[in-house]
Amino acid sequence: MNSVAWTLIFALALAASLGLRAWLASRQVRHVARHRDAVPAPFRDTVDLVSHHRAADYTLARIRLGQWQMAFGAVTLLGWTLFGGLDLLNATLLDAVLPRWGSIAYGVALFAAVLAIEGLLHLPLDLYATFGIEARFGFNRMTWQLWIADAIKGVLLAIVIGGPLVALVLWIMAASGPLWWLWAWVAWAAFNLIAGHPYSAPYEDVRLKGGA
Repeated sequence: MNSVAWTLIFALALAASLGLRAWLASRQVRHVARHRDAVPAPFRDTVDLVSHHRAADYTLARIRLGQWQMAFGAVTLLGWTLFGGLDLLNATLLDAVLPRWGSIAYGVALFAAVLAIEGLLHLPLDLYATFGIEARFGFNRMTWQLWIADAIKGVLLAIVIGGPLVALVLWIMAASGPLWWLWAWVAWAAFNLIAGHPYSAPYEDVRLKGGA
């Protein structure tokens, strides 16, 4: 099967996925809108109509935002694949990183660059979700200072934890032959066991309480 056929299959699969998800979202929108003016019977003793309206409007706003995120995600995916974004990034890093730092550093750099670009591209919609929709309905406790601090923490964690983990997986892929996927899975499972160790729970509780 040639590359044109695979490209067509990919485009059709993406279109089918988008169509199905959009259809399901539209069904949910119609259902919520249809029942917006009546509190469901099991909750009529505990939820008033004003609160029900607010919950329905919030749900509709989140669904519509999700549709925009879904469409934008499809556009960025096409940009990475069919329109050559990943090839361009690969060529740039190939010349800049590979000769000097080697294949593992190049792989980590490529992975990090894709994540960074994706994060920046989706940043406006993510900000709108937090400081637009969540704030409008009174659910946002996040300040700009806290949001920036969390973003910095996320970047530092990605560098300290994600970088070495990606480097380990790439090294396993190069060193383990046909069974690389098995050893990569073992490494990933070990990492998740360590990250989920009970001794880490108090620190997670402190982080959650600090963000509340």
